[in-house]
Order: sequence, then C-alpha cells, then structure tokens
Amino acid sequence: MKRVLSLVLVISLFLTCGIFCSAQASSLSASEILSYLADQASELSPNNKCSLLPTIYCSPRYKNPDNGNGYDLKKGLSAKTINEDTSGREYGLYFKFTPKGRFNTFYITRFDVTVSDSKGQILYVDGFDSFMDCDPGYYWAWNFFPLAGLFNNMKLLYGEVIQGKYTMDIYFNGLWAGKTAFTIKK
Repeated sequence: MKRVLSLVLVISLFLTCGIFCSAQASSLSASEILSYLADQASELSPNNKCSLLPTIYCSPRYKNPDNGNGYDLKKGLSAKTINEDTSGREYGLYFKFTPKGRFNTFYITRFDVTVSDSKGQILYVDGFDSFMDCDPGYYWAWNFFPLAGLFNNMKLLYGEVIQGKYTMDIYFNGLWAGKTAFTIKK
C-alpha cells in the first residue's frame, strides 16, 4: 500500500511539473526552447552514476480518457496517430524498474528524466521531488508515464510530433540510473 501511495503522489507531482514546464516553454522560439532545455539538464550527466543501476523496461501505452486506465499500444507509438488524435487520449510509457543484484535499500528523493533524439539533442526535461524506496528483491512500476510534455515541445519545435528513435535518461537523486529507448513510428 505504501508503494502504491508513493506512486500516486509521484505521478501527480510529475503531471503538475510537466504542465507547468510546457506552459513556460510555449512562448519561446525554437532556439530559446532548446537553450532552456539544455540549461534545465545542465546538472544532469550520465558521467555521475548512481550506485543503483536498475534494469529498466518500458513499453508504449495510451491512457483512455473515459476511465483513466493505461493500455498497451500493440503497434507502438505513431506520430500520425498522436498528431491527428482528437479523442483526448494521452500517450506515454509503462515503466518497470528492477534493481540489479543485492544491495541495501536505496531512497530516491528526486526523480529526473531527459529525452533526446537520435542526434543527442535534448527535447524534453522533467523532474520532481518524491520519496520512493528501492528494496532488495522488489521492483516498482508506473502504469502510465505521460509524454505530453515531449509531444508539446516537438509541436513547438517542428510543428508536429515527428517519428524517430528517442532515448530517455533517468536520474535518481541527480545521479544517472540508466536509460531506455522508445520509437515513434510514422
């Protein structure tokens, strides 16, 4: 129950931060947005590794606006579908973090992510304070991790969501905990 409540709190904080960050960026030019994102990510570096490097699994999902549940996207994320969707669906990812090996409990008080395109250009940065504990022998997962902030930035930069391969770097307490990749198809 403690983990479920922690996850609900974390997701709520994430959504609040994502909406706030997107609203701030909406009045900026493309070069200002990229500069802003680089500045936001300036203290996050894959060279500063976390002692906990979990196995990270993700898969594309959508969130049904009628019931708020997340569902797998069997055909994956599609730029065309996201750009043309008028149903109110949200698109994102399912995440599962599984600690490697045996270690003591690791407390996460800050969670950050950056999303980069295949050229290494950061397109999205977000983070929030939270309290999550990683215990030996357990995994934790998010049923739905929204990518609306990434899609909003793409629309500001390119006029639409674009296809490609994207890398999400994940940071626990400002330290790099690993990365995962996802694809947005045509």
